[in-house]
Amino acid sequence: GADGIKTGHTEDGGYGLIGSGMKDGRRVILVLNGMESDRERKMESARLMQWALNGFSNVTLFDDNKTLDDVPVVLGAKRLVGVAAQSPVTVSLPKLFEKDLKVEVEYKSPLQAPVTKGDVIGSVKVSVPKGAVHEVPLVAAENVGELSWFLKMIAKARLLSTGEGYLGR
Repeated sequence: GADGIKTGHTEDGGYGLIGSGMKDGRRVILVLNGMESDRERKMESARLMQWALNGFSNVTLFDDNKTLDDVPVVLGAKRLVGVAAQSPVTVSLPKLFEKDLKVEVEYKSPLQAPVTKGDVIGSVKVSVPKGAVHEVPLVAAENVGELSWFLKMIAKARLLSTGEGYLGR
């Protein structure tokens, strides 16, 4: 998978390499310096490139069209609205940690109608072990209009008496 870039040597810096490789659509850039010999540079750069290309992978966690959850909507023409990540989330991580990701979906619930497709509802946070936290806005996947004034009156009465403000499907 290695495809470049440049080797070099100086008295002060020793043997060095700037390398590049690609596997499964994921590019790795490698920078080494301070090696004692050409042989050490070759061995270390091959070892590190193999580790970087084979020990990690790009994992797509969400695409922007997949509904992650349904959120209740008060006084809406529909009882629930689907929510999705605003944009695809792809992370590069060690293969050892692929099953150890922590995903948190946070949003205020219930929502008040009307809800417009694309409205930011909350966020999705993905924690990578010993790594970064990736946060992406969570958006409404569809429009949910308000109930008519008559149905809204009935729903408000129901909300006051039972705590449920849902009439829609």
